[in-house]
Amino acid sequence: MGLKADSDTSETLLTPSLYIGAFVLPSSLSQPLDTYIDMRPWHKGQLFINGNNVGGYWPSLGPQVTLYVPLSFLKPHPASNTVLAFELESAPCPHTCTIRFVDQPFINKTVNVFD
Repeated sequence: MGLKADSDTSETLLTPSLYIGAFVLPSSLSQPLDTYIDMRPWHKGQLFINGNNVGGYWPSLGPQVTLYVPLSFLKPHPASNTVLAFELESAPCPHTCTIRFVDQPFINKTVNVFD
């Protein structure tokens, strides 16, 4: 699912920035299911689905790489769902300004930055 910056689409995007996108769940789903969002290659920020705070992400530091999205946050087909990303450091846009829904969580080990 693609997200669009609320600023211009030049090569140099300033942070912090807001990115917004919309998606519709597949018609094959009779109702929404719990899911996860893989925030790689995003850097650090907060994610909202339909106005609900899904959580903070910082996949390079971990341990949480995916964010849990409960079914109650999602609207069934054919309603449109909105996603908003508040990126603090460096968005992957304009090249790969997308997020990916996955069916399994990904938990990475914590990295000790003081070694």
